[in-house]
Amino acid sequence: MSRKNEKMIVQGYYSDNSLGSIEMEQPYSDTTAGIHYGMPVTGTNFLQMLERFRQAPSSANPPFRNLWWVEFSKASIFRILAQEECEYVRMYFVIPDATKNEVSLALHGVDSAHNTIHKEGLLELCQSMQGLAGPFNDPDLLQNLTNQIPAIEEKGNGGTGFPLSDAKNVKSMDDFYTELEKDNLNFNQLSLCQFVEKFLVFADK
Repeated sequence: MSRKNEKMIVQGYYSDNSLGSIEMEQPYSDTTAGIHYGMPVTGTNFLQMLERFRQAPSSANPPFRNLWWVEFSKASIFRILAQEECEYVRMYFVIPDATKNEVSLALHGVDSAHNTIHKEGLLELCQSMQGLAGPFNDPDLLQNLTNQIPAIEEKGNGGTGFPLSDAKNVKSMDDFYTELEKDNLNFNQLSLCQFVEKFLVFADK
């Protein structure tokens, strides 16, 4: 299936054997629909998303109210696993968009001892952000670090909110309730088997 993908910049060798930047297509990053199934984010963005989740209110506007799942592309997961010493993928609850209170997931790599890869870089970055008022200048903060930042992926850097367009990598609970209402079904009165049957049909649409 053809996609109009975002471009990514990688380091590689030119014909004169010099090292330079090469522009490539980034899989699963369809710009025409504005839907991404996992995209890299900066460490600065990750720390902000993590902080939004920590500060999220738990009563009037709960962040989990319409989340069923988050889907990441294999390209996104492979970028995490491709890091040297990466043996596991750790998933964090985050809030990508400062204007919404809707949960997503962010991923980064963990080594065989279950330690965060390049943790020192995240801690150093956090110290650099301390006391500064956002929005942050990510390039300036990152280029002054002495430690490397881990590869971090999020489901699409906020995407387009709930509900998304036809292809949904973050699925809304409200959408599922709407489907049940169309069939005159009550979510709380479904048996386990009825729920699973309806839910899987909904998930695969």
